Amino acid sequence: MINEKEMLTNNIGNNIAYYRKKMNLTQLELAEKLNYSDKSISKWERKEGVPDIYVLKELSVFFNVSVDDLLNEHKIRPKILRHNQVKAIMYSMISFLIASVLYFIFRVLDFKIKTAYLFIFAIPLFSLSMFIFNVIWKKIILIYIYMTIFVWTLALSLDLIFKDLKSYIVYISAIPFYIFLVVLIYYIFIIKRKGYKK
Repeated sequence: MINEKEMLTNNIGNNIAYYRKKMNLTQLELAEKLNYSDKSISKWERKEGVPDIYVLKELSVFFNVSVDDLLNEHKIRPKILRHNQVKAIMYSMISFLIASVLYFIFRVLDFKIKTAYLFIFAIPLFSLSMFIFNVIWKKIILIYIYMTIFVWTLALSLDLIFKDLKSYIVYISAIPFYIFLVVLIYYIFIIKRKGYKK
């Protein structure tokens, strides 16, 4: 049977690993922030030791959580995240549901428009929604993926809507907007985070 000391050691190790990964930090990067060796971080996460109270306080400030959050067991976190991800996809899919309904209505009423475009127009709405959710969850790779899909499918949609414009104008105009977003996300989630604590 696990005694209270072992349980506390397990909780601290699991929580340090959880919050470190949540911030997309390696053990070495976290160690540099705290002015500790990565071997210490590894030892804590392997449950072979625990940081002292001063370091626990430093970790709580760095992770923006309470010391209790580092000490207590949190079994529901992965389930909550998965549940939220499923809900996010469901909400984001509303754009395709609307496109499907409009497609059906326009086909029945025999509107003289290219109804297939409706599904193309739904893609930037879907990707924008998923982009926002992943910004909240701080999933850097997914942020860049959905941001890329959003910008270029938005450009495609504008190209299809405004036939009077030359296509290259729409896509060339999208380039600085895309670069701005790439740099902004990099600054917020990479540079600013790394500069949080020296």
